[in-house]
Amino acid sequence: MFNSVRALIAGAAILPATFAAAADMKLLRPGVFDAAPPPVLEPIPEQAPPVVGGLRPFWCHLGAQAGMQHTTYDHKLIANNYFNNTFPVANDHKGRANQPLVGGFGGCNVSSGSFMMGLEVDGWLTVDGRITHTGFALDPMTDRVDLRDGFSFAGSLRAGYAFGSTILYAKAGVASLSTEINNDYLRTKAREAPTAADPWQIDVRYKSAATVRQFGLLLGVGLEHLISENWSTRVEANYIFTPGERFESTITSGTRCDDNGAFRCASAPRQDLAGDKNTQSIRMGRGSLKFGVSRSF
Repeated sequence: MFNSVRALIAGAAILPATFAAAADMKLLRPGVFDAAPPPVLEPIPEQAPPVVGGLRPFWCHLGAQAGMQHTTYDHKLIANNYFNNTFPVANDHKGRANQPLVGGFGGCNVSSGSFMMGLEVDGWLTVDGRITHTGFALDPMTDRVDLRDGFSFAGSLRAGYAFGSTILYAKAGVASLSTEINNDYLRTKAREAPTAADPWQIDVRYKSAATVRQFGLLLGVGLEHLISENWSTRVEANYIFTPGERFESTITSGTRCDDNGAFRCASAPRQDLAGDKNTQSIRMGRGSLKFGVSRSF
């Protein structure tokens, strides 16, 4: 009997633990228990994808561009050691030409709301850079000029306003342009019957060269469209005005004969002109339409 009492007391002691364990169990089906489920975690809300459009407070960009340049020019041969420009029509070269161009650009920008401002540097080179013009007059006279733009660059201030994903902007700055100018000059005058008033026999042939560095004012307008968070496309129109400039070119090769006698230039000794100087002037204007793509950082 004593042993039975002790068994009852031990069983009563473990009943609370058994009921506590049962409280943490759930009944899946009659007679089957399982552990309590893990705590439910709240799902992390998905972040919305970046919206194309809108301006960052600060960003920089780097891009490539291509387009077409329309060049106008007014070149004059003014004088050299042998004559002043007594035939201005023959020695004046005026015209225009269209040339493809390629280049790049880059800069940094700041914005406040939809307004933006920035600094930008452009560099470009004409693909078919040579422009040739030939003039004719009396005697006969031929003066051909070749113009070729070298690498050009400009620094500009850019300001604009964003309409959603598109920025309308204007820019103004200073451009630096390098132009090679080459002349091929021929002037002959030989009369079958020289007169006392005009007995001279003239035969001048030479080639001259000069490189002129020009600085001009750049004005432009453009549209830039944001196609993603880091990529954009643009179309831009520029005009660069360079004021007229007077310069000297150096004769690279040539000879001349200027003799007071009938037909003596055919056999008379000729003067070597290499190293002599010509005085010339040039005025140019350049308009361009460029398409570009850039990446922002």
